[in-house]
Amino acid sequence: MAVTKSRLSIVGCGPGAKEFVSPIVRETIDQAEVLFGAPHLLALFPDSQSERIPVTGKISEMIDAIAARRHRNIVVAVSGDPGISSLAQSVVQHVGRSECHVLPGISSVQVAFSRIALDWADARILSIHGSNKSNVVQGDLTYVNKIAVLTGGRDSGPFLTELLQQLQQTKGEWILFACENLTLQDERVVCIDAAELASYPQCSRTIILFIQKGLLA
Repeated sequence: MAVTKSRLSIVGCGPGAKEFVSPIVRETIDQAEVLFGAPHLLALFPDSQSERIPVTGKISEMIDAIAARRHRNIVVAVSGDPGISSLAQSVVQHVGRSECHVLPGISSVQVAFSRIALDWADARILSIHGSNKSNVVQGDLTYVNKIAVLTGGRDSGPFLTELLQQLQQTKGEWILFACENLTLQDERVVCIDAAELASYPQCSRTIILFIQKGLLA
């Protein structure tokens, strides 16, 4: 269902902590008449006077709710940055690119690389949030020396192990980092080995970094 004539902003709310929400995003949300977002994102803005609609189910239900409010000032809050593994593009596809105002946010990938003091301009980003992981890795990994994997559940171990084995066959040794709950009080960034990778308790707030040995001095 296409949505037309919406005044709609899609805003990136950063990796989790309220301190990482940019002032322009806060200003945009303050002006919203309707605010969509996951419950943990809505909790970042307790003073918002907008109609607050939690996004917990199917995207199609959210699109229908947007369509019903198309003449109001709508803001859709998304985690991290709208350009990285986000529902933002699903909204854009239904609403129309010309009808959307997108504001970037700090992504968890940025934070993960900052925690190990390494640039990420040439990193490959993979998302295994969905249940089908067979088509996640696309393209040649021969020239890749940094990979960030956005995990999405406790069944991620086999995929991560297979990825490591593939990388080791072509590129030698790798260093692995598990980055959990970045920017939150219980944040952990730890180095793990191949044995831990297979059974590591991944959740939606965990990023696994694969760094080719030799890049970290």
